[in-house]
Amino acid sequence: PVTVNMVPDNFDFTLTVVDAAGTPIQGATVTINGNTYTTGANGQITATNLPNGTYNYSVTAPGYVAGSGSVTGNGVNQAATITLTALPRFDITFTVKDQDGVVIPGATIVVNGVTYTTDANGQVVVPNLLSGTYPYTVSLNGYYGSAASAVIANADLPVSVTLNQIVYDVTFTITDPDGEPIPNATVVIDGQTYTADNDGNLTVALPDGTYPYTVVAPGYIDITGSTTVNGAAVPVDVTMQPELFDVTITVIDHTGDPLPGAEVVINGVTYTTDENGQIVAPLMDGTYTYTVTSEGYDTITGSLTVAGSDLPVQVQMELSSVTIEASEVLTPNGDGYNETWIVNNIQAVKDYKLYILNNIGEVIYESENYDNTWNGTYNDTPLDGGTYYYIFQKDASTVKGFITIVR
Repeated sequence: PVTVNMVPDNFDFTLTVVDAAGTPIQGATVTINGNTYTTGANGQITATNLPNGTYNYSVTAPGYVAGSGSVTGNGVNQAATITLTALPRFDITFTVKDQDGVVIPGATIVVNGVTYTTDANGQVVVPNLLSGTYPYTVSLNGYYGSAASAVIANADLPVSVTLNQIVYDVTFTITDPDGEPIPNATVVIDGQTYTADNDGNLTVALPDGTYPYTVVAPGYIDITGSTTVNGAAVPVDVTMQPELFDVTITVIDHTGDPLPGAEVVINGVTYTTDENGQIVAPLMDGTYTYTVTSEGYDTITGSLTVAGSDLPVQVQMELSSVTIEASEVLTPNGDGYNETWIVNNIQAVKDYKLYILNNIGEVIYESENYDNTWNGTYNDTPLDGGTYYYIFQKDASTVKGFITIVR
């Protein structure tokens, strides 16, 4: 008998791909005999029904240096293991700050499809990256986003990112109670001091948030408040009340006694003195002209300056000087000339009482509102020729003179 050993004309080839630690590499690509295979979880591929012969193969896997080898089969299945060397990996360390250089925790960074969040130091580390280019985005509510690429070139990479806050205009309009602008008022907000222009306006750029503020202007009561920025510009209208001080004007007469009923005009307002001769005018800081009038007294005009405190002012009035134009000679003889005593400007003493006295001080004539009719008589009896004296009197004001009767 003749025995013939038949040799199969093909074979199967099983390749196991592992790393340096012997751990199977899943997802490696193996190319052999023009066909491509991908390793499974066990790191293996099997090429079946290869015709007997020698075959070169190549192996690639992400993160590893490519490998290659060859296999020869002659009807017997073959198996081999290839070890791939891992490529070096590097870290990207992101540091995120705002426009003032202050670190920003809680910012979101997306790199390579993975989302990270910065820590309390504004940092995040993206580990185990191969050399290459990595687009990234950085975002946080209230800030303009940032997008760029980080390029790793065989070394760890620090990346600094600046996020600018989104800000909105907060516009202050500062006026007095009459709606008039208060120029040069100052506003303290967010730790900074700003000064209004001549129209009482100023604008501050602020991010979202609530901000206490204080408004100060010379001569006005300080204003405190707060304003909230929430995704839009904010107008803030501030009406400042003047800081008023009591100006007490005491009016006294020529003897130093209080003068009630006097009129005081100051800052366009008319006041009347009380029983103590006083008025109280609330006024802002500044210099003011005042006028004081009282019947029988000369008008007094003066000025005063209010400077951050109450102010007492005393005004002493002087009696008015009254001058009359009267005849000094009376000739009641029936000829039609100088028959009565005439005061030409009688209106000057209209409210005065007239007394006429003889040379020993006896009152021989008196009249309320004298009307130029006295004819040199006493109880309708003609007086002897001689010198007589007159007194016009009203309160403390008197006008004196003499009359000569010629017979």
